[in-house]
Amino acid sequence: MKTGSIEIRGVSREDIESYFLESGWENISPGMWSFGGGRVEIGDFEEVSLGSIRLPSVTLVFRLRKSAFDEVLSTFRARFLRAGG
Repeated sequence: MKTGSIEIRGVSREDIESYFLESGWENISPGMWSFGGGRVEIGDFEEVSLGSIRLPSVTLVFRLRKSAFDEVLSTFRARFLRAGG
């Protein structure tokens, strides 16, 4: 197993949970998702201020098979990639 964490800002809990649900993950307890022997833990949401802008921020901890780790994180990051202007 390989463990890694990422912090994501500007995305709601509902969007993250919807992604896991649509991708076939199983919600095994509040904030904990399982799929193919791997798990993801969604931490507590906090608000981060950037000047006058307040964004939700959360840390996700991925515990996955080494063979699936890079692909799962890459797919997750691509889904929540944001561009500003």
